[in-house]
Amino acid sequence: MFGLKSGLVLCPAALAIAACGGGDPYIDDGEDTGPAALVQVSGQISAGRRCPLLTAEDGTVYSLAGAAHVAAGNWYSVSGLEVERSVCLDGDVALSVSTVEEEFPEEDAP
Repeated sequence: MFGLKSGLVLCPAALAIAACGGGDPYIDDGEDTGPAALVQVSGQISAGRRCPLLTAEDGTVYSLAGAAHVAAGNWYSVSGLEVERSVCLDGDVALSVSTVEEEFPEEDAP
């Protein structure tokens, strides 16, 4: 009988943790990330082991989780949230990308 009661007590606690996202940066758990976590940067794309990388003019390398259809060698402007943990393995800063816009040099602009 003791095991049944403790199971019932632990179950709501487990559900509460799961509902809060458990710290997953891709789940809105109501935590205010603040404006400092939003990053907007431009640079050239290269290939990483799992995610594309963007090298900014200052030399910072950003790993881009969620940046589909970017081509290595091209220049892009991206914005997204800086995250502490990512599926990406490379880079100085990990971004969960929200927008991607290709940049064209003046002579190549469409």
